[in-house]
Amino acid sequence: MTLQGSTHISRSDPIVPAFDGVRYCASPSYVYKLAATDNFSGTDHIEYSLDTSAFTVYSAPFNIPSAGTHVINCKAVDRAGNWETQKSFAIFVDNVAPPAPTGLTGTQNNMQLQLSWNASPAADLAGYNIYRDGLKKNSSLLGAVNFSDSVSGSTSYSYNVTAVDKVGNESPFSAAFSITTAATAPMIKSPYPGQKFIVSPISVSGISDPGAEIEVFVNGVSSAKKAALTSGDFSVSGVVLSEGDNLLTAKATNSRGITGPVSNAVLVRLDPKPLPVAGLKAAAGDTVIDLSWDTSSETDIAGYKVYRDNAGTSLNYGLLTVTQFKDEALTNKRAYTYQVTAIDKNGSESDKNLGITASGQPGTGW
Repeated sequence: MTLQGSTHISRSDPIVPAFDGVRYCASPSYVYKLAATDNFSGTDHIEYSLDTSAFTVYSAPFNIPSAGTHVINCKAVDRAGNWETQKSFAIFVDNVAPPAPTGLTGTQNNMQLQLSWNASPAADLAGYNIYRDGLKKNSSLLGAVNFSDSVSGSTSYSYNVTAVDKVGNESPFSAAFSITTAATAPMIKSPYPGQKFIVSPISVSGISDPGAEIEVFVNGVSSAKKAALTSGDFSVSGVVLSEGDNLLTAKATNSRGITGPVSNAVLVRLDPKPLPVAGLKAAAGDTVIDLSWDTSSETDIAGYKVYRDNAGTSLNYGLLTVTQFKDEALTNKRAYTYQVTAIDKNGSESDKNLGITASGQPGTGW
């Protein structure tokens, strides 16, 4: 009866050793397990020898700590006493780690840190590991010589990179690259770009580093400050705008006193209401009242509207470009109250003036 199975080596190392067609290459910590199968009486035991040593019964996994070329010889016997043909496995134990990588550097781009380093000259390189503050960041070996890491604002980090060869030997740490990241740039969420205001000051709100002091600038000039909440939300009131276009930006200074980059820019416009119309006069006639008022001193007035008796709709359908208006077909001796507003070229309407009250007067023929 012959052994109806075979002896084989299984490996527990997480990195599969390279096989060059003649031998396996492994690190000194590589663990070998021997196993055999027999489909009839079953395997009784396995015997093995390392290099020229005497055969001994295999009882537990083992490693080969010494560097160089070694041969594992093994054979199994079944319970019927049948021995299989001896098998031999050539193993090259590589205990030489690649040199430590050089040139590790990095740059911050918002809240991402872009790291890079020089390629390793090792001929048997498998990849790289990147460490932040001593803890490995990558879950699998890196094939490229760069790595992007998410970071927090105003925080100190120290990075190292190592090279790993094909049998799992890892180089020493590279020289460290250390950085203290800049504070996060705040983001203005309100007002929105292009928004128009008729009253100043306004409030500016958004999100930033929790607890940071937010400083809002109008056209590059500091206008108001306030601390962000622990959630990072902020609302800065008292931001004074100038008439016309205003460019709003913000900066955040965190608890470490580090001021971050400038926020997104928001362009808004302040277009105040025109001043109320002055000099309103009324001349009463037979079923008519003639109104007149002073020309506005403002240069961007597009026209005027006339209101009667606090109505919500003006008497004139289109804007009046003159400073007079005739109200006709009135009931004589009935009191009418008139108010006039000015409208600028952006459509902003002034408050109604104090108004004037007049009554139509019958002619002499009455």
